[in-house]
Amino acid sequence: MERLKKKTTITNIFTRYVVFLGFGILAAAGVVILILQALAYSTSVLPANYYERQIEAYRDQIAESTDVSAFIPRGCLYGIYDEDGIFRKGSIEEDLKDEAYDNAVKGANTIRDYFIKTVPVTGGTCVILYKIAMSFTNPVLQKYLPNPLVCLAIIFILLTLGIIIWLSRRFGKLLSREIAVLERTTEQIRMEELNFEMESSDIKEISNVLDSFAKLRKNLKDSLEQQWKLEESRRDQVAALSHDLKTPLTVLRGNAELLSETDLDEEQQMYSGNILHSAAEMQGYIRMLLDINSARREFEIFRKETNPQVLMEEVVSQAKILVLEKSIGIEVDLRNLPEQMALDESAFCRAVMNAFANAVEYTPDGGKIKISGFEEDNHLAVCIEDSGRGFTEEEVKRAFEQFYQGDKSRNSKLHYGMGLFIAKSVTEAHGGRIELGNSRGLGGARVLMVL
Repeated sequence: MERLKKKTTITNIFTRYVVFLGFGILAAAGVVILILQALAYSTSVLPANYYERQIEAYRDQIAESTDVSAFIPRGCLYGIYDEDGIFRKGSIEEDLKDEAYDNAVKGANTIRDYFIKTVPVTGGTCVILYKIAMSFTNPVLQKYLPNPLVCLAIIFILLTLGIIIWLSRRFGKLLSREIAVLERTTEQIRMEELNFEMESSDIKEISNVLDSFAKLRKNLKDSLEQQWKLEESRRDQVAALSHDLKTPLTVLRGNAELLSETDLDEEQQMYSGNILHSAAEMQGYIRMLLDINSARREFEIFRKETNPQVLMEEVVSQAKILVLEKSIGIEVDLRNLPEQMALDESAFCRAVMNAFANAVEYTPDGGKIKISGFEEDNHLAVCIEDSGRGFTEEEVKRAFEQFYQGDKSRNSKLHYGMGLFIAKSVTEAHGGRIELGNSRGLGGARVLMVL
């Protein structure tokens, strides 16, 4: 049996990070110390007391020479003062001349960043300023770089930062890789893609979360499957009931039509008309019930190459029949249509006619509806405008909701808030978009579908 890999914890990971960081800093310090020792034994760096030793070594020559500059070590400042303390010559900076002599007379050993040495010379005193610090032998390095100790400190800081960055990236990748497992799992559950194999993690806390996700996935999957089965059963029952209602309703309407063709008095004609009207209304209810039932299913699109011009002309012919009952005028504007497009003809007609039926619903008798077809960015665009009351702000936000009916006082009994929902579903199934607004030209609603 394969031995299970022992899981670690987030605490252990951060402890390892701190330990490795500590060892890294110690290693950086060790490197700096080795460099320092190497420099101490090399000729490229002068020891900290180099200038002090040189001054003492040449003290007698400085005291006896008429030109002391030849014996002043490079890197030191000097000044020759007479017995009255007047500066005669030297390399001491202007702002240090008087202060250097005063400190030397008082017996002070320092002035600002310098140490002081005095050497009696003929007719006065030689004041020498020097620093106790390591320095480079090379004059160019001495001029442009700080002293070696500062350079070593900078090297130590850079090494430490490099170690921190390297360790942080390494441990960051480790945590990111484990967290990515959580992200992939949550995304699949969010998208309800539940038929996937659960990944594992080497981190105990993340592994525990994944175990919880596994249980959640199973429960969600079982729940969705049960819901889907119930929904399918309900759809089948509704479809069967609607089908069963069609037969007796057809018989009822057929007999009523036959009866209306016989010799009837005025009252009998009224009763016959009521039967026909109610039968037609019931058939409308059944069609709507079937429409609602099928709209709950995910729209399946079966594309084929079609001529948009021919398809739009067919839609227009259906639309003209639909407006007859309310004496609504219809304006058609078909221009620059694509020559060929891959569309589901049946679904396309259904979407456009649902949007058009919605316009008819809200357009008053004698009103006007405009249907336009044109090409937009290599897509087929259909725009339907009406002279009705238009969309309110709330309706623009909610019109695509299934069963949303807006202002109920303006709806007929057969309006179930499905038209724009179906239009949107079909449009998006084609990879398109649908937009709602109000028409500037006709003053009513405006629906734009781009497929």
